[in-house]
Amino acid sequence: MSLSIYVAVVVVSLMVSSVKSQFALLSVSGDDQVEIYHNGRYEGGTGRWNETKQILIKAEEGDVIGVVVTDLGGGYGAIAELDFNGVNCITKVNSGSWRAQNISGALPALWLRKSFNMRARSWSKPTSSNLTPSRPGIGFPYWTGAEYVWATGAGVRDKILLRLEVSKGCTI
Repeated sequence: MSLSIYVAVVVVSLMVSSVKSQFALLSVSGDDQVEIYHNGRYEGGTGRWNETKQILIKAEEGDVIGVVVTDLGGGYGAIAELDFNGVNCITKVNSGSWRAQNISGALPALWLRKSFNMRARSWSKPTSSNLTPSRPGIGFPYWTGAEYVWATGAGVRDKILLRLEVSKGCTI
């Protein structure tokens, strides 16, 4: 009796432009606690300032990535990068596609919906935090040029929201 082994190799491309949904890699780190949402669904988070959460998500243009970052004292900041369709959507001080807002209390209703109007609700470009990439979350891809950011008017022991609407051409 002979034993035959057959090996099948399947190659899958994650960057096929003819497919509406594509896989995207999201990397997020924050000081101190992070919650990550994709189109309103909780995807995971971190509980320590030096952790990075990386998530492979099936995304398409118009999807919403939401991040809640809570500072428990001391340093504060959030850094994020979404690699979508070969473009890195990164957090940058006073620029980029990510938007930030300082919050207190409950999360704003509907902020993770595609139809949510950020302009009408005082969302702004992120401001600087008091952290630098010299204090990294373990495993964060710093070569992308992402920067630690925070929200206007927020400081120590505050909570902020970061929001990104996924697109092929994230602004930097």
